[in-house]
Amino acid sequence: MKAGGEATLPARPLDITVAELVLRFMSHAGTYYLDATTKEPTSEVLALVAAFRPLARVYGKMAASEFGPLALKELREAMISGVWLTDEEREQRRSTHRPVGLARSTVNKNINRVKLLFKWGASMELVPAAVSQGLATVTGLRRGRSGARETEP
Repeated sequence: MKAGGEATLPARPLDITVAELVLRFMSHAGTYYLDATTKEPTSEVLALVAAFRPLARVYGKMAASEFGPLALKELREAMISGVWLTDEEREQRRSTHRPVGLARSTVNKNINRVKLLFKWGASMELVPAAVSQGLATVTGLRRGRSGARETEP
């Protein structure tokens, strides 16, 4: 409240890009995802980097407040097909007999990490909470019901 009893409006979310949101989250992750004993970053930090790389390449310049469920589904399809990779990266994978697209289970984990990114962004008032709520409506891929490849059990 201002002097004189006048209410102040909450600050509007910053107009930041998806890439800027990723950078801020990774700064947080570097201090949050630490091994309790060694104080070294856990493997989750590398998993976050892998999950956010396609996001930053495909949607990095987009305003984070505009990223919605349809964009998340398009990102998921890009992960499945590998279109987010450069030509050189695609060729390198082919030459080493590695699949270009990610497996369904990996795609689901990466999409959940993207949802976590936007949930954190909402908690820090960097993006509207409605963005995170909208992304939460996107369900994971089910075995045999998508174009994603399956891994051996």
